[in-house]
Amino acid sequence: MNLTMYKNNPVVNYRILMVENSVEDALLMACSFREEGFQIQFERVETSTAMISALETQQWDLIVSKNDILQLDGFKVASILKDMRKNIPLIIVADSIDLSHKEELLNAGVCDVVTNKGISEMVQILQNNQPMTKQVPAEIASMESKNNKITNEDLLKAKILIVDDDPKNVAVIQQVLEMAGYENIHFTSDPREVCDLYQEIWPDLLLLDLNMPYFNGFQVMEQLKKVEQRDYIPILILTAQTDRESRLKALKGGAKDFLLKPFDLVEVIHRIQNMLEVRLLHNKLRTQNYGLEEKVVERTKELYKTQLSVVQHLGRAAEYRDNETGNHVIRMSRSASLMAKEMGFDQNYCDLILNAAPMHDIGKIGIPDGILLKPGKHDVEEWGVMRTHAEIGYKILSDDPSELMQLAAKIAFQHHEKWDGSGYPNGLKGTEISIEARITTVCDVFDALTSERPYKRPWPIEKAVKYIEDQKGVSFDPEVVEIFLKVLPEITRIMDQYTDS
Repeated sequence: MNLTMYKNNPVVNYRILMVENSVEDALLMACSFREEGFQIQFERVETSTAMISALETQQWDLIVSKNDILQLDGFKVASILKDMRKNIPLIIVADSIDLSHKEELLNAGVCDVVTNKGISEMVQILQNNQPMTKQVPAEIASMESKNNKITNEDLLKAKILIVDDDPKNVAVIQQVLEMAGYENIHFTSDPREVCDLYQEIWPDLLLLDLNMPYFNGFQVMEQLKKVEQRDYIPILILTAQTDRESRLKALKGGAKDFLLKPFDLVEVIHRIQNMLEVRLLHNKLRTQNYGLEEKVVERTKELYKTQLSVVQHLGRAAEYRDNETGNHVIRMSRSASLMAKEMGFDQNYCDLILNAAPMHDIGKIGIPDGILLKPGKHDVEEWGVMRTHAEIGYKILSDDPSELMQLAAKIAFQHHEKWDGSGYPNGLKGTEISIEARITTVCDVFDALTSERPYKRPWPIEKAVKYIEDQKGVSFDPEVVEIFLKVLPEITRIMDQYTDS
Protein backbone atom coordinates (compact mmCIF):
# COMPACT_ATOMS: atom_id res chain seq x y z
CA MET A 1 0.00 0.00 0.00
CA ASN A 2 1.24 3.47 -0.84
CA LEU A 3 0.87 5.29 2.49
CA THR A 4 1.66 8.68 0.95
CA MET A 5 -1.50 8.41 -1.10
CA TYR A 6 -3.56 9.64 1.85
CA LYS A 7 -1.29 12.59 2.33
CA ASN A 8 -0.95 13.83 -1.22
CA ASN A 9 -4.29 13.07 -2.90
CA PRO A 10 -7.01 15.72 -2.73
CA VAL A 11 -9.66 14.58 -0.26
CA VAL A 12 -12.85 13.52 -2.03
CA ASN A 13 -15.57 11.67 -0.14
CA TYR A 14 -17.05 9.01 -2.41
CA ARG A 15 -20.36 7.77 -1.08
CA ILE A 16 -20.85 4.05 -1.60
CA LEU A 17 -23.99 2.10 -0.72
CA MET A 18 -23.17 -1.57 -0.16
CA VAL A 19 -25.98 -4.09 -0.51
CA GLU A 20 -24.24 -6.77 1.49
CA ASN A 21 -25.35 -9.27 4.15
CA SER A 22 -21.85 -9.68 5.62
CA VAL A 23 -20.40 -6.93 7.80
CA GLU A 24 -16.92 -8.40 7.37
CA ASP A 25 -17.15 -8.42 3.57
CA ALA A 26 -18.40 -4.84 3.54
CA LEU A 27 -15.45 -3.74 5.67
CA LEU A 28 -12.99 -5.63 3.48
CA MET A 29 -14.43 -3.93 0.41
CA ALA A 30 -14.12 -0.54 2.09
CA CYS A 31 -10.50 -1.29 2.93
CA SER A 32 -9.86 -2.27 -0.68
CA PHE A 33 -11.15 1.05 -1.92
CA ARG A 34 -9.03 2.91 0.58
CA GLU A 35 -5.95 0.91 -0.42
CA GLU A 36 -6.48 2.35 -3.90
CA GLY A 37 -6.35 5.86 -2.43
CA PHE A 38 -10.05 6.65 -2.16
CA GLN A 39 -11.56 8.23 0.93
CA ILE A 40 -15.04 6.75 1.12
CA GLN A 41 -18.16 7.02 3.17
CA PHE A 42 -20.18 3.83 3.05
CA GLU A 43 -23.34 2.33 4.42
CA ARG A 44 -24.31 -1.35 4.45
CA VAL A 45 -27.89 -2.51 3.85
CA GLU A 46 -29.28 -6.00 3.35
CA THR A 47 -33.03 -5.50 2.88
CA SER A 48 -35.07 -3.67 0.26
CA THR A 49 -36.63 -1.50 2.98
CA ALA A 50 -33.21 -0.42 4.27
CA MET A 51 -32.00 0.22 0.72
CA ILE A 52 -35.00 2.42 -0.12
CA SER A 53 -34.53 4.37 3.11
CA ALA A 54 -30.83 4.91 2.34
CA LEU A 55 -31.64 6.11 -1.17
CA GLU A 56 -34.24 8.56 0.17
CA THR A 57 -32.00 10.08 2.81
CA GLN A 58 -28.61 10.23 1.11
CA GLN A 59 -27.00 10.79 -2.29
CA TRP A 60 -24.70 7.99 -3.49
CA ASP A 61 -21.88 7.90 -6.04
CA LEU A 62 -21.86 4.12 -6.43
CA ILE A 63 -23.91 1.09 -5.39
CA VAL A 64 -22.14 -2.23 -4.94
CA SER A 65 -24.47 -5.19 -4.50
CA LYS A 66 -23.89 -8.83 -3.78
CA ASN A 67 -25.89 -10.92 -6.23
CA ASP A 68 -27.05 -13.75 -3.96
CA ILE A 69 -28.82 -11.97 -1.07
CA LEU A 70 -32.16 -13.65 -0.39
CA GLN A 71 -35.05 -11.51 -1.77
CA LEU A 72 -32.62 -8.77 -2.84
CA ASP A 73 -30.57 -10.04 -5.78
CA GLY A 74 -29.08 -7.90 -8.52
CA PHE A 75 -32.33 -7.74 -10.48
CA LYS A 76 -34.28 -6.54 -7.45
CA VAL A 77 -31.67 -3.84 -6.68
CA ALA A 78 -31.77 -2.64 -10.29
CA SER A 79 -35.57 -2.62 -10.19
CA ILE A 80 -35.62 -0.47 -7.03
CA LEU A 81 -33.27 2.04 -8.64
CA LYS A 82 -35.44 2.19 -11.75
CA ASP A 83 -38.66 2.63 -9.76
CA MET A 84 -37.09 5.42 -7.69
CA ARG A 85 -35.60 7.02 -10.82
CA LYS A 86 -32.13 6.98 -9.32
CA ASN A 87 -29.39 7.26 -11.94
CA ILE A 88 -26.60 5.76 -9.83
CA PRO A 89 -23.94 3.36 -11.18
CA LEU A 90 -24.68 -0.18 -9.93
CA ILE A 91 -22.05 -2.91 -9.77
CA ILE A 92 -23.03 -6.49 -9.05
CA VAL A 93 -20.48 -8.64 -7.23
CA ALA A 94 -20.70 -12.40 -7.78
CA ASP A 95 -18.60 -15.42 -6.90
CA SER A 96 -18.50 -16.34 -10.56
CA ILE A 97 -19.80 -14.79 -13.76
CA ASP A 98 -22.09 -16.58 -16.19
CA LEU A 99 -22.09 -14.64 -19.46
CA SER A 100 -25.81 -15.07 -20.14
CA HIS A 101 -26.68 -14.07 -16.59
CA LYS A 102 -24.35 -11.07 -16.86
CA GLU A 103 -26.07 -9.98 -20.05
CA GLU A 104 -29.46 -10.18 -18.37
CA LEU A 105 -28.21 -8.01 -15.48
CA LEU A 106 -26.71 -5.47 -17.87
CA ASN A 107 -30.01 -5.29 -19.74
CA ALA A 108 -31.75 -4.69 -16.40
CA GLY A 109 -29.68 -1.54 -15.88
CA VAL A 110 -26.59 -2.84 -14.07
CA CYS A 111 -23.41 -0.92 -14.87
CA ASP A 112 -21.08 -3.93 -14.57
CA VAL A 113 -20.81 -7.41 -13.07
CA VAL A 114 -17.51 -8.34 -11.40
CA THR A 115 -16.10 -11.11 -9.29
CA ASN A 116 -15.30 -10.66 -5.62
CA LYS A 117 -11.76 -9.73 -6.64
CA GLY A 118 -12.80 -7.24 -9.30
CA ILE A 119 -11.88 -4.14 -7.32
CA SER A 120 -10.09 -2.60 -10.31
CA GLU A 121 -13.33 -2.42 -12.32
CA MET A 122 -15.07 -0.68 -9.42
CA VAL A 123 -12.16 1.74 -9.03
CA GLN A 124 -12.43 2.64 -12.72
CA ILE A 125 -16.15 3.39 -12.32
CA LEU A 126 -15.45 5.60 -9.31
CA GLN A 127 -12.83 7.50 -11.29
CA ASN A 128 -15.29 7.99 -14.13
CA ASN A 129 -18.09 9.16 -11.83
CA GLN A 130 -17.00 12.14 -9.78
CA PRO A 131 -18.91 12.44 -6.49
CA MET A 132 -21.49 15.14 -5.78
CA THR A 133 -19.06 17.04 -3.59
CA LYS A 134 -17.16 18.03 -6.77
CA GLN A 135 -20.24 19.22 -8.60
CA VAL A 136 -21.50 21.87 -6.19
CA PRO A 137 -20.42 25.53 -6.48
CA ALA A 138 -17.01 26.26 -5.00
CA GLU A 139 -18.43 28.63 -2.37
CA ILE A 140 -20.84 25.99 -1.06
CA ALA A 141 -18.20 23.27 -1.12
CA SER A 142 -15.87 25.54 0.83
CA MET A 143 -18.56 26.20 3.44
CA GLU A 144 -19.34 22.50 3.75
CA SER A 145 -15.68 21.70 4.12
CA LYS A 146 -15.30 24.21 6.92
CA ASN A 147 -18.54 23.42 8.71
CA ASN A 148 -19.19 19.69 8.59
CA LYS A 149 -16.55 17.91 6.52
CA ILE A 150 -13.47 16.17 7.87
CA THR A 151 -10.47 17.03 5.73
CA ASN A 152 -7.24 15.12 5.35
CA GLU A 153 -5.52 17.94 7.23
CA ASP A 154 -7.97 17.47 10.13
CA LEU A 155 -7.15 13.77 10.27
CA LEU A 156 -3.40 14.20 10.20
CA LYS A 157 -3.49 16.80 12.99
CA ALA A 158 -5.66 14.64 15.26
CA LYS A 159 -4.26 13.85 18.69
CA ILE A 160 -3.49 10.16 19.15
CA LEU A 161 -2.43 8.52 22.43
CA ILE A 162 -0.89 5.01 22.31
CA VAL A 163 -0.82 2.95 25.53
CA ASP A 164 1.05 -0.39 25.37
CA ASP A 165 3.59 -1.87 27.78
CA ASP A 166 5.54 -3.36 24.85
CA PRO A 167 7.77 -0.63 23.36
CA LYS A 168 8.00 -2.61 20.10
CA ASN A 169 4.26 -2.39 19.56
CA VAL A 170 4.33 1.33 20.28
CA ALA A 171 7.24 1.82 17.86
CA VAL A 172 5.49 -0.09 15.06
CA ILE A 173 2.24 1.88 15.36
CA GLN A 174 4.09 5.17 15.72
CA GLN A 175 6.18 4.47 12.62
CA VAL A 176 3.13 3.54 10.53
CA LEU A 177 1.26 6.66 11.65
CA GLU A 178 4.22 8.93 10.94
CA MET A 179 4.64 7.38 7.48
CA ALA A 180 0.96 8.09 6.82
CA GLY A 181 1.53 11.72 7.80
CA TYR A 182 0.04 11.88 11.31
CA GLU A 183 1.69 14.69 13.26
CA ASN A 184 0.36 14.57 16.82
CA ILE A 185 1.28 11.21 18.30
CA HIS A 186 1.77 10.60 22.04
CA PHE A 187 2.55 7.35 23.82
CA THR A 188 3.32 5.70 27.13
CA SER A 189 4.24 2.19 28.24
CA ASP A 190 3.02 2.79 31.81
CA PRO A 191 -0.78 2.55 32.30
CA ARG A 192 -0.43 4.50 35.57
CA GLU A 193 0.26 7.61 33.48
CA VAL A 194 -2.80 7.34 31.25
CA CYS A 195 -5.27 9.46 33.25
CA ASP A 196 -2.83 12.36 33.63
CA LEU A 197 -1.82 12.16 29.96
CA TYR A 198 -5.43 11.98 28.88
CA GLN A 199 -6.31 15.16 30.77
CA GLU A 200 -3.21 16.89 29.43
CA ILE A 201 -3.77 15.92 25.79
CA TRP A 202 -7.53 15.25 25.54
CA PRO A 203 -6.81 12.86 22.64
CA ASP A 204 -9.06 12.31 19.66
CA LEU A 205 -8.18 8.63 19.75
CA LEU A 206 -6.78 6.33 22.43
CA LEU A 207 -5.06 3.09 21.35
CA LEU A 208 -5.13 0.90 24.45
CA ASP A 209 -3.52 -2.46 25.18
CA LEU A 210 -5.49 -4.87 27.37
CA ASN A 211 -2.76 -6.92 29.06
CA MET A 212 -0.40 -4.61 30.97
CA PRO A 213 1.25 -4.58 34.39
CA TYR A 214 -0.10 -2.38 37.24
CA PHE A 215 -3.43 -1.73 35.45
CA ASN A 216 -4.92 -3.75 32.63
CA GLY A 217 -6.89 -2.09 29.84
CA PHE A 218 -10.23 -2.74 31.52
CA GLN A 219 -9.08 -0.96 34.69
CA VAL A 220 -7.73 1.96 32.65
CA MET A 221 -11.11 2.35 30.95
CA GLU A 222 -12.85 2.44 34.34
CA GLN A 223 -10.47 5.16 35.54
CA LEU A 224 -10.99 7.20 32.37
CA LYS A 225 -14.76 7.21 32.89
CA LYS A 226 -14.19 9.29 36.03
CA VAL A 227 -11.91 11.68 34.12
CA GLU A 228 -13.89 12.09 30.90
CA GLN A 229 -17.37 13.23 31.86
CA ARG A 230 -17.84 15.69 28.98
CA ASP A 231 -18.05 13.15 26.19
CA TYR A 232 -17.53 9.55 25.12
CA ILE A 233 -14.01 8.08 25.22
CA PRO A 234 -12.67 7.16 21.73
CA ILE A 235 -10.89 3.86 22.49
CA LEU A 236 -9.35 1.46 19.98
CA ILE A 237 -8.27 -1.74 21.75
CA LEU A 238 -4.90 -3.37 20.97
CA THR A 239 -5.08 -7.05 21.85
CA ALA A 240 -4.04 -10.57 20.96
CA GLN A 241 -7.13 -11.92 22.74
CA THR A 242 -9.78 -13.10 20.31
CA ASP A 243 -12.18 -14.77 22.74
CA ARG A 244 -15.75 -13.50 22.77
CA GLU A 245 -15.80 -12.80 26.51
CA SER A 246 -12.85 -10.37 26.32
CA ARG A 247 -14.30 -8.56 23.31
CA LEU A 248 -17.69 -8.13 24.96
CA LYS A 249 -16.09 -6.97 28.21
CA ALA A 250 -14.03 -4.39 26.31
CA LEU A 251 -17.07 -3.12 24.40
CA LYS A 252 -19.04 -2.88 27.63
CA GLY A 253 -16.15 -0.94 29.14
CA GLY A 254 -16.31 1.68 26.38
CA ALA A 255 -14.14 0.34 23.54
CA LYS A 256 -15.29 1.27 20.03
CA ASP A 257 -13.14 -1.06 17.90
CA PHE A 258 -10.25 -3.59 18.00
CA LEU A 259 -6.82 -4.08 16.44
CA LEU A 260 -5.55 -7.63 16.69
CA LYS A 261 -1.91 -8.48 17.33
CA PRO A 262 0.26 -9.09 15.39
CA PHE A 263 -0.73 -5.94 13.55
CA ASP A 264 -1.75 -5.80 9.90
CA LEU A 265 -0.31 -2.40 8.97
CA VAL A 266 -2.97 -1.69 6.36
CA GLU A 267 -5.68 -2.52 8.88
CA VAL A 268 -4.00 -0.25 11.44
CA ILE A 269 -4.27 2.74 9.11
CA HIS A 270 -7.86 2.05 8.09
CA ARG A 271 -9.23 1.43 11.57
CA ILE A 272 -7.50 4.50 12.96
CA GLN A 273 -8.72 6.64 10.09
CA ASN A 274 -12.29 5.33 10.44
CA MET A 275 -12.41 6.07 14.15
CA LEU A 276 -10.84 9.49 13.73
CA GLU A 277 -13.31 10.47 11.03
CA VAL A 278 -16.20 9.66 13.37
CA ARG A 279 -14.56 11.36 16.34
CA LEU A 280 -13.60 14.56 14.52
CA LEU A 281 -17.01 14.88 12.89
CA HIS A 282 -18.58 14.39 16.31
CA ASN A 283 -16.34 17.15 17.70
CA LYS A 284 -17.27 19.52 14.88
CA LEU A 285 -20.96 18.89 15.29
CA ARG A 286 -20.69 19.33 19.05
CA THR A 287 -18.89 22.66 18.59
CA GLN A 288 -21.50 23.79 16.07
CA ASN A 289 -24.28 22.77 18.44
CA TYR A 290 -22.71 24.75 21.27
CA GLY A 291 -22.52 27.76 18.96
CA LEU A 292 -26.13 27.32 17.88
CA GLU A 293 -27.26 26.95 21.48
CA GLU A 294 -25.47 30.14 22.42
CA LYS A 295 -27.10 31.96 19.51
CA VAL A 296 -30.52 30.60 20.46
CA VAL A 297 -30.02 31.67 24.07
CA GLU A 298 -28.88 35.12 22.98
CA ARG A 299 -31.74 35.48 20.53
CA THR A 300 -34.21 34.32 23.18
CA LYS A 301 -32.86 36.94 25.56
CA GLU A 302 -33.26 39.63 22.90
CA LEU A 303 -36.84 38.57 22.19
CA TYR A 304 -37.61 38.48 25.91
CA LYS A 305 -36.16 41.97 26.34
CA THR A 306 -38.32 43.19 23.47
CA GLN A 307 -41.36 41.57 25.02
CA LEU A 308 -40.59 43.16 28.38
CA SER A 309 -40.19 46.56 26.78
CA VAL A 310 -43.59 46.25 25.12
CA VAL A 311 -45.17 45.10 28.40
CA GLN A 312 -43.65 47.94 30.39
CA HIS A 313 -44.65 50.61 27.90
CA LEU A 314 -48.20 49.30 27.64
CA GLY A 315 -48.46 49.21 31.43
CA ARG A 316 -47.30 52.79 31.73
CA ALA A 317 -49.60 53.85 28.88
CA ALA A 318 -52.57 52.47 30.82
CA GLU A 319 -51.46 54.38 33.92
CA TYR A 320 -51.07 57.65 32.04
CA ARG A 321 -54.63 57.34 30.76
CA ASP A 322 -55.86 57.13 34.33
CA ASN A 323 -53.62 59.59 36.18
CA GLU A 324 -50.50 61.66 35.85
CA THR A 325 -48.02 59.34 37.53
CA GLY A 326 -45.83 56.96 35.57
CA ASN A 327 -43.78 55.41 38.38
CA HIS A 328 -46.68 53.70 40.13
CA VAL A 329 -46.34 50.56 38.00
CA ILE A 330 -42.57 50.45 38.62
CA ARG A 331 -42.94 50.75 42.40
CA MET A 332 -45.76 48.24 42.77
CA SER A 333 -44.18 45.66 40.45
CA ARG A 334 -40.82 45.85 42.22
CA SER A 335 -42.58 45.52 45.56
CA ALA A 336 -44.51 42.50 44.29
CA SER A 337 -41.29 40.82 43.09
CA LEU A 338 -39.66 41.56 46.45
CA MET A 339 -42.55 39.94 48.31
CA ALA A 340 -42.53 36.88 46.03
CA LYS A 341 -38.85 36.37 46.78
CA GLU A 342 -39.50 36.67 50.52
CA MET A 343 -42.22 34.01 50.19
CA GLY A 344 -39.66 31.57 48.76
CA PHE A 345 -40.44 31.67 45.05
CA ASP A 346 -37.55 31.12 42.64
CA GLN A 347 -35.90 33.96 40.74
CA ASN A 348 -37.64 33.10 37.47
CA TYR A 349 -41.07 33.49 39.09
CA CYS A 350 -40.03 36.72 40.82
CA ASP A 351 -38.90 38.12 37.46
CA LEU A 352 -42.20 37.10 35.90
CA ILE A 353 -44.20 38.99 38.56
CA LEU A 354 -41.87 41.98 38.19
CA ASN A 355 -42.64 42.19 34.48
CA ALA A 356 -46.28 41.04 34.51
CA ALA A 357 -47.61 43.25 37.33
CA PRO A 358 -47.30 46.51 35.33
CA MET A 359 -50.00 45.18 33.02
CA HIS A 360 -52.63 44.83 35.76
CA ASP A 361 -54.69 47.86 34.60
CA ILE A 362 -54.14 47.47 30.84
CA GLY A 363 -57.89 46.93 30.45
CA LYS A 364 -58.49 50.61 31.23
CA ILE A 365 -57.59 51.44 27.63
CA GLY A 366 -61.00 49.97 26.77
CA ILE A 367 -62.92 52.27 29.09
CA PRO A 368 -64.46 55.40 27.49
CA ASP A 369 -62.76 58.68 28.42
CA GLY A 370 -66.01 60.14 29.75
CA ILE A 371 -66.08 57.47 32.44
CA LEU A 372 -62.38 56.82 33.02
CA LEU A 373 -61.45 60.50 33.32
CA LYS A 374 -64.58 61.66 35.14
CA PRO A 375 -63.43 63.95 38.03
CA GLY A 376 -66.24 63.10 40.41
CA LYS A 377 -67.76 59.88 41.67
CA HIS A 378 -69.20 57.37 39.24
CA ASP A 379 -72.86 56.44 39.30
CA VAL A 380 -73.93 52.80 39.40
CA GLU A 381 -73.97 52.38 35.64
CA GLU A 382 -70.61 54.08 35.19
CA TRP A 383 -69.10 51.97 37.94
CA GLY A 384 -70.34 48.86 36.19
CA VAL A 385 -68.49 49.95 33.06
CA MET A 386 -65.34 50.73 35.06
CA ARG A 387 -65.33 47.25 36.56
CA THR A 388 -65.14 45.71 33.09
CA HIS A 389 -61.50 46.78 32.77
CA ALA A 390 -60.42 43.58 34.54
CA GLU A 391 -62.08 41.38 31.94
CA ILE A 392 -60.92 43.62 29.09
CA GLY A 393 -57.31 43.31 30.32
CA TYR A 394 -57.63 39.55 30.49
CA LYS A 395 -58.93 39.37 26.92
CA ILE A 396 -56.10 41.59 25.67
CA LEU A 397 -53.38 39.47 27.28
CA SER A 398 -54.65 35.89 27.42
CA ASP A 399 -54.33 35.11 23.70
CA ASP A 400 -50.55 35.14 23.98
CA PRO A 401 -49.28 31.67 25.06
CA SER A 402 -46.07 32.90 26.70
CA GLU A 403 -45.64 32.35 30.41
CA LEU A 404 -45.20 36.07 31.00
CA MET A 405 -48.42 37.06 29.21
CA GLN A 406 -50.42 34.29 30.85
CA LEU A 407 -49.30 35.49 34.27
CA ALA A 408 -50.07 39.10 33.33
CA ALA A 409 -53.54 38.06 32.11
CA LYS A 410 -54.26 36.32 35.40
CA ILE A 411 -53.17 39.36 37.42
CA ALA A 412 -55.23 41.71 35.23
CA PHE A 413 -58.31 39.51 35.66
CA GLN A 414 -58.03 38.97 39.43
CA HIS A 415 -56.38 42.03 40.97
CA HIS A 416 -59.76 43.36 42.19
CA GLU A 417 -60.84 40.08 43.77
CA LYS A 418 -60.94 40.06 47.58
CA TRP A 419 -60.01 37.46 50.13
CA ASP A 420 -63.55 37.33 51.57
CA GLY A 421 -65.16 36.91 48.12
CA SER A 422 -66.61 40.43 47.86
CA GLY A 423 -64.42 41.52 44.93
CA TYR A 424 -64.97 41.43 41.17
CA PRO A 425 -65.37 40.32 38.42
CA ASN A 426 -65.99 36.74 39.60
CA GLY A 427 -66.26 37.00 43.38
CA LEU A 428 -63.35 34.62 43.93
CA LYS A 429 -62.58 33.80 47.55
CA GLY A 430 -59.40 32.88 49.46
CA THR A 431 -56.98 30.70 47.57
CA GLU A 432 -59.29 30.64 44.55
CA ILE A 433 -57.46 33.88 43.77
CA SER A 434 -54.03 33.20 42.28
CA ILE A 435 -51.06 33.96 44.54
CA GLU A 436 -49.62 36.43 42.02
CA ALA A 437 -52.88 38.40 42.06
CA ARG A 438 -52.99 38.34 45.87
CA ILE A 439 -49.45 39.69 46.05
CA THR A 440 -50.00 42.32 43.37
CA THR A 441 -53.24 43.57 44.95
CA VAL A 442 -51.57 44.47 48.27
CA CYS A 443 -48.73 46.28 46.50
CA ASP A 444 -51.10 48.07 44.12
CA VAL A 445 -53.41 49.33 46.88
CA PHE A 446 -50.58 50.41 49.16
CA ASP A 447 -48.81 52.38 46.42
CA ALA A 448 -52.08 53.94 45.22
CA LEU A 449 -52.87 55.09 48.77
CA THR A 450 -49.44 56.64 49.28
CA SER A 451 -49.34 58.31 45.84
CA GLU A 452 -50.71 61.71 44.95
CA ARG A 453 -53.57 61.84 42.46
CA PRO A 454 -55.42 64.81 40.93
CA TYR A 455 -58.40 63.94 43.13
CA LYS A 456 -56.55 63.24 46.44
CA ARG A 457 -53.51 63.88 48.58
CA PRO A 458 -51.11 60.98 49.33
CA TRP A 459 -51.78 59.13 52.56
CA PRO A 460 -49.00 58.99 55.15
CA ILE A 461 -47.26 55.61 55.15
CA GLU A 462 -48.50 54.86 58.68
CA LYS A 463 -52.13 55.41 57.68
CA ALA A 464 -51.76 53.27 54.55
CA VAL A 465 -50.10 50.46 56.54
CA LYS A 466 -52.93 50.62 59.09
CA TYR A 467 -55.46 50.20 56.26
CA ILE A 468 -53.60 47.16 54.90
CA GLU A 469 -53.54 45.62 58.39
CA ASP A 470 -57.25 46.33 58.93
CA GLN A 471 -58.09 44.62 55.62
CA LYS A 472 -56.17 41.44 56.50
CA GLY A 473 -58.59 38.56 56.00
CA VAL A 474 -61.11 40.89 54.33
CA SER A 475 -59.58 42.29 51.13
CA PHE A 476 -56.16 40.71 51.47
CA ASP A 477 -54.61 37.32 52.10
CA PRO A 478 -53.44 37.36 55.75
CA GLU A 479 -50.17 35.56 54.88
CA VAL A 480 -49.41 38.06 52.13
CA VAL A 481 -50.07 40.95 54.53
CA GLU A 482 -47.57 39.48 57.00
CA ILE A 483 -44.94 39.27 54.28
CA PHE A 484 -45.75 42.85 53.26
CA LEU A 485 -45.16 44.09 56.80
CA LYS A 486 -41.90 42.12 56.99
CA VAL A 487 -40.43 43.72 53.87
CA LEU A 488 -41.99 47.17 54.40
CA PRO A 489 -38.61 48.88 55.01
CA GLU A 490 -37.41 47.68 51.59
CA ILE A 491 -40.69 48.75 49.97
CA THR A 492 -40.29 52.27 51.37
CA ARG A 493 -36.79 52.38 49.88
CA ILE A 494 -38.32 51.50 46.51
CA MET A 495 -40.79 54.38 47.02
CA ASP A 496 -37.93 56.78 47.71
CA GLN A 497 -36.01 55.57 44.66
CA TYR A 498 -38.90 55.91 42.21
CA THR A 499 -40.72 59.00 43.38
CA ASP A 500 -43.17 60.90 41.17
CA SER A 501 -41.55 64.18 40.21
